[in-house]
Amino acid sequence: MRRTLPLALVALLALAGCLPDGLTDFDFNTIRPPRATPEAPRGWVEVGQADAGTVHVILYAEGGAHAGYARLRVGLVDAGGAPIREAHVTLAADVARGGGTVPLPVEAPATTTADEEGYFAAALYLLPDAPGAAAYVEIGVETAGHTPATATLPLAITDDPLWDRVTSSDGLILHAAWVRPERPVVGDNTFEARLFRETAEGFAPLAGAQVQLYPFMDMGGGEGHSTPFTPPFEPEPGLIRCQVNFIMSGGWELSLFVRREGQPRDTVRFAPFTVHEQ
Repeated sequence: MRRTLPLALVALLALAGCLPDGLTDFDFNTIRPPRATPEAPRGWVEVGQADAGTVHVILYAEGGAHAGYARLRVGLVDAGGAPIREAHVTLAADVARGGGTVPLPVEAPATTTADEEGYFAAALYLLPDAPGAAAYVEIGVETAGHTPATATLPLAITDDPLWDRVTSSDGLILHAAWVRPERPVVGDNTFEARLFRETAEGFAPLAGAQVQLYPFMDMGGGEGHSTPFTPPFEPEPGLIRCQVNFIMSGGWELSLFVRREGQPRDTVRFAPFTVHEQ
C-alpha cells in the first residue's frame, strides 16, 4: 500500500529545500518586508525611527535636527502599517554634556489627537555645546489596543544661524533660540526668542535681563540700515517678544544685547536669515 505524506510536511520539506544553508528561524524573521511607513510631510526631514512596543514611531523635524528651536512631528503606525491618529504622546529629550547627559527644555511635550495629515505636533530646544553634539529624544506612546511604551531616538544636532551660544565674562553660558516668525516677511512680524542659562542640571530660563534689539541689513561697502521695531519685553521668564517691521526683502542679521544686573553686556546674533516678500 502506497503512503502519502501529510501536506503540511510536504510544504515544510519544500521550504527547507529553498532556504540557504545555515539559515535559522531568527534569520528568516529578519528578511521579512519592512513595515510600511508614511512619507515625510512636505518641508520636514525624517530624523529617526524606533519601536515603542508594538507601535512604530517616526520622528520628523522641520529643516532637520538643527540647534535651537526644533518643531517636530511624530508619526505612529501599527504593525500593519496603518496610521494611528488617537494617542497620548509625550516627549522628553537629553543632550550630551560633559561625561553624561542633561535634560533639554521641551515646549510641547504631549498631544492626544493627530493633525489633519496624521501627525502629532511637538517642539523642543536643541541646545548643544558644539555642532554635532548627540541628543536623545524619548517618545512615550499610550493608545488603545497597545501596551504603553517608550521609543528612544538618537539625534545628531547640526548648526543653525537662528541659534547662538555665548559665554559671559562671569562664566555664565547663555543660549538664545529664535522661535518666531517661522518665515520673516516684509512688513510687520511678531519676533520671539528664548534665552536660557546653562546649569549643571540642564537649562533654566534667563529671567529679568534687560534686552535691546538691533536688526541690520548689510548693503555692502560698509553701508547698511536697520528697520523699525518696538521695544522688547518679557511676557514670561526667558521669553523675549517685540514687533519688527522689515522694510525690504533680502539677507538680514539680528542681534540681541543682553544685560544682567551688575554684569557686562552680552551679545547674541542671529545671522544670516532671509526676509521674504509677502
